[in-house]
Amino acid sequence: MKSFLVLLLFIFSVSALAKFSTYEEFALSTFRQYDNTLTIHVIPAPDRLEWTKPRWLLWSLLKNDYWFPKTTSSLGHVTGEINCNLNGEKVHNFIGQTSPDLDGFRTYVHMGYGFSILNSPNQYKDLPLLTTVGLLDDYKKATERYARLVNKDHMGFLSFKISEEACQNINDFMTEYQTKTKETKLAGNRYGFGADPFKFEGAGCAPMVQSLLLKGGIDDYARFMEQTVYVSDKLLGDPPNGKKVGVLDLLFSDEDISVEKKEARVFRFPDPQGLYDRIMGIVHSKFVDDYPVLEKKNLNDKNVWYVLLDTTQQ
Repeated sequence: MKSFLVLLLFIFSVSALAKFSTYEEFALSTFRQYDNTLTIHVIPAPDRLEWTKPRWLLWSLLKNDYWFPKTTSSLGHVTGEINCNLNGEKVHNFIGQTSPDLDGFRTYVHMGYGFSILNSPNQYKDLPLLTTVGLLDDYKKATERYARLVNKDHMGFLSFKISEEACQNINDFMTEYQTKTKETKLAGNRYGFGADPFKFEGAGCAPMVQSLLLKGGIDDYARFMEQTVYVSDKLLGDPPNGKKVGVLDLLFSDEDISVEKKEARVFRFPDPQGLYDRIMGIVHSKFVDDYPVLEKKNLNDKNVWYVLLDTTQQ
């Protein structure tokens, strides 16, 4: 009996990517068989964020921080990798924008910035642009994390077959972003919506991946990532200029930020949930996709799926 229990423990401990022994085996068996691909690794929020009323959003974030331990990413997380054949040479590159923790943004909320933390350089010039300390994801640690989350049934993989030109564009962008992270205080050293990744100022994880999609000409999937909220000025703080929105103001606000209304500010920002929902929509055929589906595989006999789309044929 003891030997049987030890065997079971061994089986469960080495399950890694379920049907594949490692992430590398999975990659080599799927999208890396094609010359030029962009692959997005999607980790949805532990529990779907409630973008309706401020208090429900705070409650869903609180649940994700303390009651849903599948992942430490209370907002979800996305990273990207390319596998290219550029002028006959194989090129692999990986990037993910992250932060040591989200304490910087928790501090901003407690300071009274409210929903101004959503502002980005291409939106409102009269509102503050906020960032915190950032860093780039480590590839080895990231792939080990993917394996754990596949086992926890909390992951998705979305790949695109792209042209050599698109792969070159993405690789050039990744390489310059990585170089500027090493050589400056910007790029991967800053995290948040208040920076422009295309200017190598910094980014959140979702704006980074959205940038990869746009660089690869996959604009429609960049749009699928977008979340939209409608926020009145009373929920937008600017403490240096005397306008504070306290945590209690958010908790007791009855404003519905999911509904368009007169004089509301419109914030559009990328969210990992959008890509995860798209993967599951393809899997369950809830819509007809613009791109042919080259591969569709279940990775754990539950809800973890890999989908490969061909953007070179429309």
